[in-house]
Amino acid sequence: MLERLPGYDHSMALAADGSVYTWGSGQMGRLGHGNDVDCRTPKRIEFFTEAKIKIASVCASEFNSGAVSIDGKIFGWGAGANGQLSNDGDPSLEPIVISLPEYGIKQLEFGQRHAACVTKGGIAYTWGDNQFGQLGRYTMEKGDKPAFVKDFVKNEILVSSLACTGMNTFFLTKEGAVFGCGTCDSQMLGPDVEEDLTIPKKILFTDFKDSDSQAVEIIELDVGREDCCARSKAGSIFVWGYSFEETPKVVSTEKPMKIMSIGGQTLMVAT
Repeated sequence: MLERLPGYDHSMALAADGSVYTWGSGQMGRLGHGNDVDCRTPKRIEFFTEAKIKIASVCASEFNSGAVSIDGKIFGWGAGANGQLSNDGDPSLEPIVISLPEYGIKQLEFGQRHAACVTKGGIAYTWGDNQFGQLGRYTMEKGDKPAFVKDFVKNEILVSSLACTGMNTFFLTKEGAVFGCGTCDSQMLGPDVEEDLTIPKKILFTDFKDSDSQAVEIIELDVGREDCCARSKAGSIFVWGYSFEETPKVVSTEKPMKIMSIGGQTLMVAT
């Protein structure tokens, strides 16, 4: 297995040959096996194998799972009542294609009731529930179909990667900045944010520098349910959110070390 990603009550694994395995709770069809039966051991999703579709990356959330094929198409399955599958709202027991204005998708993520993706060219799309402004569309109206985040396109900001919590979406730009939108209750949108945000807001790291002359440049971003974690180019780790503070703070260690990778709220380090 090359990669294993946990959902809330289920897990996914991506194998070296591009096949996908899932196990755990089958509620709402999130395992993609054509039923809603729980599975105690990893089971291959036959849909991709039979269609000869090789997968490049996978994602998991509370009631959804998703995958990006090597040719840049995206697939989703599980719950659909809030438009996160961009279909008629019914749950899907096996993978279905999510149609986009363009393909060449680099990453797909699901929140609790919404979804987001980014193209290899840096354009971010969002869709699904928008009760808290988590789609970043200047409005709180539901978005049944994927649409690009206008503020980024208008300001010629290219997105490198993104991450979804239950009611928030976070974007890492190719310039190393982090933006977030959605509910303010999570305390992940920075200090003094007292209203839900429908336009992505830049998360400030201005109190810190990677060196004496260079401001912080973020190169990796990940989230837990109510917390954010980011890694800078210099290897520093910042955390913020409900379990920490509203302003990103550096994680201190007993001895100097350079962080090589992060994953959710687990830090992988190398001295």
